[in-house]
Amino acid sequence: MSSLAFPQPRKSRTVYREKSMSVAKLMPALAKAMAEFTPIAKDGEGQVLRGGKMVKYRYATHDSINRSTKPALLKHGVVPSQEYCISEEGITLVTTLNFGDEYISSTLPIRQYEDSQRMKAHMSYMRRTALEGLLCLSAEDDADGADAGPQPEAAASNPTWAAQEKLAVDAIAGVTTVAQVKSILAKVVKKIQDGDMDPHCLGMLERVAVQRMEVITEGAKEKEMVPA
Repeated sequence: MSSLAFPQPRKSRTVYREKSMSVAKLMPALAKAMAEFTPIAKDGEGQVLRGGKMVKYRYATHDSINRSTKPALLKHGVVPSQEYCISEEGITLVTTLNFGDEYISSTLPIRQYEDSQRMKAHMSYMRRTALEGLLCLSAEDDADGADAGPQPEAAASNPTWAAQEKLAVDAIAGVTTVAQVKSILAKVVKKIQDGDMDPHCLGMLERVAVQRMEVITEGAKEKEMVPA
């Protein structure tokens, strides 16, 4: 199986924000701090597969965001914190801006991967994303728009990719074990890595796979409950 293993079946999880009963002191302090943020250096470079080709983009690393924002935040009494929690929803990242007993926080779900490097990269990405959201920052190039122009060779209507997607969906619908579902998904990931399949189908195929694995799992439980 590919090292980019898919997560285990999971229920949909919530992305949500919370705040203390009052933020009357926090918000003015945060506004003062934000006015003193220094320009954020996009000191990291990544690439994503968009429309069948690799697109490079620049982004600010977590350290760069901290250098730009933390001195001003601490100066005005706003203390940022991030911690991982485990709940019924799985692993979540809770990012909080604290001012005395006032706070605002953002909770994001963390996906789990068998490949530790991919897991670490995902966690790092979510930490940056959470901070950017709470601090109203734009610290990354628009990778989605980088190839927004005409791409005839990578059109979404590519008949080969459309046929592959349908084959994958039909194959997932026809298997009877969780291992078979994972095997199909691993083949899809490999095709995407090789540039032979549209990466935008990945989310949809994962949802189909999760639904199929849940059906298989529930069916196995029902069989166990049937008296001999």
